[in-house]
Amino acid sequence: MIDPKSLSADWLAEKRKKYSKDPGIMENMIYALHLLEQLKLTGLDFIFKGGTSLVLIMEQPQRFSVDIDVIVNPDMTKESLENFLSKIVATSNFTGMRLDARRSYRDGVPKAHYAFSFRSNVSTRNREGKIEERPEKEISLDVLFAENHYPVLVKRNVQAEWLLTTGEVVSVKTPDINSIAGDKLTAFAPNTTGVPYHRERVNDKGEIIRSEMYMEIMKQAFDVGCLFDLIDDLQTFKQSYEATAIGEIKYRPERKIDSVEIVLKDTIATALLVARNNAQLNDEDKMVYSYFSKGIQQFGHYVYTTNFRIEQAQIAVAKSAYLAAIILSRAESYEKFDVTVPLRDYMIDHPEYNFLNKQLKFVSKGEALFYWNRTIRLLY
Repeated sequence: MIDPKSLSADWLAEKRKKYSKDPGIMENMIYALHLLEQLKLTGLDFIFKGGTSLVLIMEQPQRFSVDIDVIVNPDMTKESLENFLSKIVATSNFTGMRLDARRSYRDGVPKAHYAFSFRSNVSTRNREGKIEERPEKEISLDVLFAENHYPVLVKRNVQAEWLLTTGEVVSVKTPDINSIAGDKLTAFAPNTTGVPYHRERVNDKGEIIRSEMYMEIMKQAFDVGCLFDLIDDLQTFKQSYEATAIGEIKYRPERKIDSVEIVLKDTIATALLVARNNAQLNDEDKMVYSYFSKGIQQFGHYVYTTNFRIEQAQIAVAKSAYLAAIILSRAESYEKFDVTVPLRDYMIDHPEYNFLNKQLKFVSKGEALFYWNRTIRLLY
């Protein structure tokens, strides 16, 4: 189990010696994993998915993630779920729980959103500009009521370098690498099944609040780029992608998505927009490119050690486009970049896309260009 020392100010200070990142983000991820363990200890049967699951699924996770996403039985009622959730506050460091009623239990959308509050060890400034010690913060729990759609599930221990553990280790069910990669690819499609550029909500005053989601989109591309290198079963990856995409299309009737093929093309078109790097863009696309530029800048705070700039984003989106092309073309194998292969061997000849040669040939020794070369080969 997670040692309570993991939630202390001293432990956070120790981790800051290694990672010069926002301590608030570090603490939020630690508390997210605390919430995950407490959720398991309630006896609730669930599948752990989403960005934070990569902290357990990947041997070398590379970014912070600060919320918990789970799938539970579609027949579970609100009352039954909350019977489990109410146990968490009584047995953990969380001080309260609230339901986001506006976003939960809506007709046609089998989802619920809860938040668990805790007292942070990271001071902050309040609206009046005064320093607030031990401010109250929240960790989100997003629940999907659905049957399991992942081809392969595995058990992962709730262990990470961010946690001290003691006694018996708690384990949870997660998708395997190939299954979560398929899921994640559907999330990098901002015009269809993925995280949108903006998200609107109505506040308590009835006002429409429009939130920018640029950083969240870049998180999805980054995750796909990391998972790409670990995929070892294309069939499982494809099955997971299709099942996830079909489910997301069903949950988003307002987007009027006609097919899985449309989602795949959205991913490729979005990746290509980033690859153009503001070259040959019309005014509308330049605005969208500015969204990505802002998202890349914001997302850098969530990467453990390396810097995340446009060059790293180019590689991530190129891998995303390549995976989408593999599914579209029904390819049965895929290639990985080999730095020993001469650059001339993967220059792009197609007249509509050969501008990428100039754009990308110096990006990470040609890695992004390589994946675009393979993408275009599959599509044309």
